[in-house]
Amino acid sequence: MVSYEEALKCVTESIGGIELATENIPLENSAGRILAENIISDIDMPAFTYSSTDGYGIAFSNHTSWSVIGEIGAGNFKQLTPVPGEAVLILSGSRVPDNIDTVIPLDDINFEEGTVTLKEGIIVRKGMNIRERGSDLVKDKIALRRFQKIEAKVITVLATCGIINVPVIKKVRAGILGTGSELIPASEAPSVDKVRVSNIYALNAAAVSCGMEPVIFGFTKDDKEELRDTVQNALNSDIDILITTGGVSAGKFDYIKDIFDEAGIDIKYRKVNIKPGKPNIFGVYRQEQKKKYIFGLPGNPVSALAAFYIFIRPAIDSLYMQKSIDLVFAHLDTDISKKDGKRHFMRGELTYDGNRIKVKPGYSQSSGNFLEMSKSNCLIEVPENVAGFVRGDIVKCIVM
Repeated sequence: MVSYEEALKCVTESIGGIELATENIPLENSAGRILAENIISDIDMPAFTYSSTDGYGIAFSNHTSWSVIGEIGAGNFKQLTPVPGEAVLILSGSRVPDNIDTVIPLDDINFEEGTVTLKEGIIVRKGMNIRERGSDLVKDKIALRRFQKIEAKVITVLATCGIINVPVIKKVRAGILGTGSELIPASEAPSVDKVRVSNIYALNAAAVSCGMEPVIFGFTKDDKEELRDTVQNALNSDIDILITTGGVSAGKFDYIKDIFDEAGIDIKYRKVNIKPGKPNIFGVYRQEQKKKYIFGLPGNPVSALAAFYIFIRPAIDSLYMQKSIDLVFAHLDTDISKKDGKRHFMRGELTYDGNRIKVKPGYSQSSGNFLEMSKSNCLIEVPENVAGFVRGDIVKCIVM
């Protein structure tokens, strides 16, 4: 059995060996993806000098009143050249003529019969409300860097740089397979000792949320031959990662361990000193020139999903060079305790009271209670050598 730190280090370093491919996708479909290369601006930003407010543009002088000689709107530039004592009405976002170096806001001006006068007490400073060409970025410089996650604010920059087809990291493909003779399709009504399959859907959603492309292989019963064939078909497919659930404990019909061994998977660990999720397999499968990374997670829905958040998501974040935003430190709202030497990941609820982040472990910690799991939004980490925390302690939380 390995420690949490050993398991996480092993998974992260191993998955870091995945060779990331690139592809080009339409700009409108790029949200949430990861840039595959630096983006170089083909223009100055801004592309021209413009006014940042609605106002009157002047060539700076000591005048306090001006004759208005024209106006300029956004997208309707005119090369007007006011001399001292003259002004041009310029709307926000409009390019300014070369000799205008100051824009006085409308609110600071009195207007009467073609003449504008500065209101009493208003101070005019040269250069006010002028945004110079290239003041944000000059042409041929890096606007966005490789591995930046594409969000709405990033799409603005891509479009401004004229990038209509965006180079992105191709998504890691994650195969998902459920096992267990008790499983039935989610569309069917359970009877006697059957349960609707849920793991494959939960892990599908989790994989999507961290930028992977899930491939669902469905689920299979605890029949060794059938399971062996299904696992081998998955290994032979075009996936980078295989995630199975169930069959990793020591029961009579827990075949996954043996099937992984028979398939030639190099098992790195079989158990991790954590709760939930102690039975937890990770290994590497070598197929010609490619390596595939294999996870055997518990069949219990709570344990399977917790293991994903604890090990797989941070490893994928690291592969994509993403700074983790999934860890927060919060003030504990109630006491918590444990009696063993495992590292516990307790379900909890993060809230913000206006001054600080708080967390309350007000949910059942039973690994079989997935309904309570659905109500929580984090996992509270309690290290192996800690018996518990008291209210007010600051604890580490994994956001779900």
